[in-house]
Amino acid sequence: MIAIKNFGLTALVSIGLMGCAAAPTQLHPDESDPVAQKIAILAEQMVANSNKLANLERARYIEEGNKDLSFDVRDLPVMQKTINLGETYTGPLEPFLRQLSAYVGMNEVRYLGLEPSAGVLVNVDVNFRPLIDIMDDIGQQTGSRAIVVYKASENLLEVKYRGL
Repeated sequence: MIAIKNFGLTALVSIGLMGCAAAPTQLHPDESDPVAQKIAILAEQMVANSNKLANLERARYIEEGNKDLSFDVRDLPVMQKTINLGETYTGPLEPFLRQLSAYVGMNEVRYLGLEPSAGVLVNVDVNFRPLIDIMDDIGQQTGSRAIVVYKASENLLEVKYRGL
């Protein structure tokens, strides 16, 4: 009986020592998921390609006088303002635009048309980015469901929902 107790005690002590000898698992909370990194890189490439396409379309000239069809919105001071509202916003378009316009110092957002019953959802990176880049992202994601326009004369954002 004493031999069994000694054996049991020896086994418990050896198990305890093995647990102390094991190396702790190294956690790296600063590293993000490789899949999320790849998605972010692809999203940035998509936005860059979209911007290139938009710049090519803006390069069309009127035959008389070779005047540009429109001025460059990027030159407006409000569009160059760097926005920092956290990492990423995912949710409905309306509350995001209200928060964004208040942060930038614009007037209240104007809505035209009927909002879709399912709403318009966006996923926007708002961590130290120029307002024009955020607006480009919103335009890409809303597509034809909602057209978001900056009215410089009134200093506000206007959302036109697609008519039924």
